[in-house]
Amino acid sequence: MNQEATQTQRNNLRKDALEQRRLMPQPYRLQKSALICQRLLQSLDLTLGITGKPAADCVVGVYSAFPEEVQLDDFIQGVFARGARIAFPCMVSDAWSVAKKGCDQTMEMREVNAEDYRSKNAPFLQNPLKTYTHDSADLAAYPYVSAYELDMLVVPIVAFDRNHNRLGYGGGNYDRYLSQYIDHMSATTNGEAYAAQSQGAGSKSVYNAASVLSCRIVGVAFEEQGVPSIPTEDHDIALPIIAL
Repeated sequence: MNQEATQTQRNNLRKDALEQRRLMPQPYRLQKSALICQRLLQSLDLTLGITGKPAADCVVGVYSAFPEEVQLDDFIQGVFARGARIAFPCMVSDAWSVAKKGCDQTMEMREVNAEDYRSKNAPFLQNPLKTYTHDSADLAAYPYVSAYELDMLVVPIVAFDRNHNRLGYGGGNYDRYLSQYIDHMSATTNGEAYAAQSQGAGSKSVYNAASVLSCRIVGVAFEEQGVPSIPTEDHDIALPIIAL
């Protein structure tokens, strides 16, 4: 398949998945979000158990959800209740990177404390698509968090397939961000996965123990967003775990 045909197919899959998500009744979407948040908290507790790290030293990366996305408030409140720290993505034109191989980043993670989260003070939570620079006064109160400081990272998904390939909104921000972990990730069948019923009992994970110990990466979506197969591009990174 040539590049143009691949892109057309990806755009069509993205459009179909977004339509399926849009058609979900709001009460059902919220109920499903609550169940996913429970699974995420179980995953966090597993991470803390595996690493032996105190919750106070743990940093969890999440996202500020758009109305039709998986809502993470229950998870975020649970993270704060455990005493762990939370970081949100922030679009930064000169975003820093820890990747060994060059990859221009377009977003980075910034820590937001419980008080600022609950009072909705952080400006990049209110407008997640706004782009800042490092010297922006709006970011002064929200410390930069390196990719390697994260113990768990929750990634939004537009569409996914049974091989854990992911489609986002098309901007490539998360693909660039995840490239910072590429040295710690490898395809394997020796892991765990939260598998959708539609994926079947034979679903396989695509991470190794080293990647879990450095950062537990979990993609989240509703099972209605699953598609048969996503044609991949060179920059795509399959997600280690998908919670549905």
